[in-house]
Amino acid sequence: MISQLKGKNSWYIKKGNYESAFKSLIRLRHSKIQALIYIHILLDAEKRISVCRNRLAEVFTIPRNRRALQASLIVMIMQQFCGAGVLTYVFKLLFFLL
Repeated sequence: MISQLKGKNSWYIKKGNYESAFKSLIRLRHSKIQALIYIHILLDAEKRISVCRNRLAEVFTIPRNRRALQASLIVMIMQQFCGAGVLTYVFKLLFFLL
């Protein structure tokens, strides 16, 4: 079944293999016109997105990305505190305080 699946159209287009992308889209869309329109719209969208995009700046300027970064950093730091060494250190402090 997997051998029957065709490649991803956007990957074909990105590599410049428009003929394979077109054949794959015809198989999916059952119409040459729909396939051509899809390729044209996809190419235009990729050009608009890739012209002025700084991914590092987007991490800090877009609030959703900034909150996701903060949450993932907190989770990673807290995972470090779950190690056996930290637990023995904390329990040692608790026993000396009690």
